[in-house]
Amino acid sequence: MIKVRIRNGLEPDPSTLLGGANEGYIKGAISDIINVCGVAKLSDDHLLVTETTPNDLTVLVTPGVGYIPNSAYDQENADTVRFWEAVIDDSDGDNIAIIAPNTSGSTRIDKICLKLDTTIVPDEYASNIATIVVVQGTPGAGSPTTPAKHLELAEVTVLNGATYVENADIADLRVQITIDPDFLPLTSVPVKTTGAAINTGTNDTDFATPKAIADSTLTTSTKVQTMTNKRNQKRVDSQETTNEITPEIDTYDIFVRTAQAHALVINNHASSTPLEGEMMLFEIKSDATPRAITYGDKYVAKAGIDLPTTTVASKTLTMLFKWSTGLSKWNLLFAGQEA
Repeated sequence: MIKVRIRNGLEPDPSTLLGGANEGYIKGAISDIINVCGVAKLSDDHLLVTETTPNDLTVLVTPGVGYIPNSAYDQENADTVRFWEAVIDDSDGDNIAIIAPNTSGSTRIDKICLKLDTTIVPDEYASNIATIVVVQGTPGAGSPTTPAKHLELAEVTVLNGATYVENADIADLRVQITIDPDFLPLTSVPVKTTGAAINTGTNDTDFATPKAIADSTLTTSTKVQTMTNKRNQKRVDSQETTNEITPEIDTYDIFVRTAQAHALVINNHASSTPLEGEMMLFEIKSDATPRAITYGDKYVAKAGIDLPTTTVASKTLTMLFKWSTGLSKWNLLFAGQEA
């Protein structure tokens, strides 16, 4: 069964016409808090789409909670909500979706969605207005568009002539709901380290002198601070082999290729904004064949070291770059080839 928690589902007392609630009454309570609609908890497999046993042209949606977006939501209209909260259990088979046969000659991609139908008058528990549906794609045309008032859960690849669906054919599209950061509490408040008075963070002069942060919680102050006893864990992009690397310093510090099997292009960064002095390390180990390396125009050798243009078979090439804001380039500081 699939129930919607509130969808004009609480009626007034019939004798007094008092009480009751509709969608608009709860809008201000939660609609503005949830930032992205999705499932309540990915780690608990809420609304995970899986194969059925035995395999056939059906898929199973595990029990859980989903938030269906309202495409007609109007923030300034008190009678509309941003989403509907639907609760799915497995009590009556409503969590099974049937995939139509594909005899077109081409592969078809279908979407499994949780749908809210606002044209239906809700029953006592609003259990008749949310359903698991299959949005059928066009053979050979890729993924179909997600309709309004649908929460997408998965894509299913339906091969021509397929008689069953298995987990390898299912791509998980679920996202977990997120809370608008404006509603999240501060994790810590800066405090004055000298004197008896508590610093509320409103007096900038209280933070004019750099202060050491040892085993305390890192504060949210923007003033100069000295960090001690803090470990900076590097972010590593490690893969076996790729045709190219587009290094984004916002995401990774170290780029590792463990068995490079192609000529490699090291592109310019595309979306990140490097800061003066930031470092970026590459460790490229070739397979049994030397591999050519080319670079974007943001890479220069200003320290008397040439940019390496090839790897050595079965050996690791290490390169360290430093960002220069004045040059707007990644400057090669070190290049070393494993002996």
